[in-house]
Amino acid sequence: MHSAGFAALSPPSTSAAFVTPRPAPLAGASSLVASPALALSPSPPHAAEPRPQQNLTYAFKTFVAGGLSGCVAKTAIAPLDRVKILFQTANPQYAKYAGSLLGLFRAWREILVTDGFRGLFQGHSATLLRIYPYAAIKFMAYEQFKFILMPRAEDETPWRRLLAGSMAGVSSVFCTYPLDLIRVRLAVEVRHRQGAGLQAMIRQIYREPSALGARAAADPHGIGGAAVSRLLRCSNFYRGFVPTVLGMLPYAGVSFLTYETIKQWLQTHGQGWTLVNYDAVARDGAAPEMRTWSYLAAGALSGALAQTSAYPLEIVRRTMQTATRLSMVETTRLIWQTKGFRGFFVGLTIGYLKVAPMFAVSFWSYELFKRQLHV
Repeated sequence: MHSAGFAALSPPSTSAAFVTPRPAPLAGASSLVASPALALSPSPPHAAEPRPQQNLTYAFKTFVAGGLSGCVAKTAIAPLDRVKILFQTANPQYAKYAGSLLGLFRAWREILVTDGFRGLFQGHSATLLRIYPYAAIKFMAYEQFKFILMPRAEDETPWRRLLAGSMAGVSSVFCTYPLDLIRVRLAVEVRHRQGAGLQAMIRQIYREPSALGARAAADPHGIGGAAVSRLLRCSNFYRGFVPTVLGMLPYAGVSFLTYETIKQWLQTHGQGWTLVNYDAVARDGAAPEMRTWSYLAAGALSGALAQTSAYPLEIVRRTMQTATRLSMVETTRLIWQTKGFRGFFVGLTIGYLKVAPMFAVSFWSYELFKRQLHV
C-alpha cells in the first residue's frame, strides 16, 4: 500500500543502468555541488525519515517480540502481582495487611507459610497464557497505529502518540480479557479445596449466576430457550469489561506517550551517557542505540504515570471481576460507601512497586528482542 510513497522518498540509485537524464542545473548550483564539505557531509544524526515498511514480516516480528517481553516482565513481578490483587479485592484473610509496605512483606510471609513458594506464583500459568497474546497484540498494534498516524518522524505529536497507545491497548484487551478474569480469580482463591485449578475455575465462572443468563433461564420456552441461556453465561468471562476498556484508554495511551517522549529526550540530550553508539551517531548519523539503564528508566517512569491515571478504574474492574451481578455504577457506589475516596487507591503503593519494574523490563526487553529479530 505504501510502496509508492516510500519509493518517492528513497534516494536515487547510483547504478548506471537506472540513471535517467536530469534537467540542467540552476545557475549557481554547480558551485554548491562542487563543494566537498556539502557533497560528502553525512545526514544529520536525527534527520526525519519514513518509518520501516509495515509488511507482514514486520508485524509478525513485533508480535513475537512483544509477547516475549510481556512474559519476561510478568514473571519478574509475579509475587507482587499476587499480593496486590489480594489487597485490591479486600480478601478477608489479607485485608489486615493492606496500606503499608510492611504489610506487603507480612502478606508474603503468610503466603509462604500456608502455600509455600509456589503460592507466590498462584495463577501465573493463566497469567502467561494471557500476557503473551496481550503484550504481543499491544506492541504489534502500536507499531501499526504509529505507522498509520505518524508515517514520518516529524509527524509525531503527543496527541498522536497518546491515541496510538490507547488504540493498541483497547485492541489487545478485546482479545485477552477472559484469560485476565480467570487469572484474577485464581490469584484471589486462597481456600484449600480439591480440584482448585485452571479447569475447575473456568467451570466455576461459567456456572455462576449472571444477570443475562438468569433472565434467559427464567423463561426456558422463550426465544432460544436453554441454548441462549448457556450462551449468555459466557458473559461471565467479561465481567468488568467496560471499566477495563475505559481504564485501558489512559493506561496504554499514557504509557506509550511517556515512554516515547522520554526515550526521544534521552536520545537527543546527554548522548554521551545515554547512548552506546554515541560516536557512530555523531559521526555517521547512525540510528541511536540507548544504554540498558536508559530503557529501564524510561519504562519505569512511563509505568508509574500510567498506573496513576488508570488506577481507580482498575479497582472497579477487579471488584466487578470477583463479585457477581454488580454493574459498574453499583460497584463504584459500593467502593465509595464502604471505603470513601481512598478506596479507589488501595494498593497503589504496591502498584508502583509492581508496575515500575514491570514496564521497565517490558520496554527494555521489547527493544532487545526487536534488535535480535532485526526489526
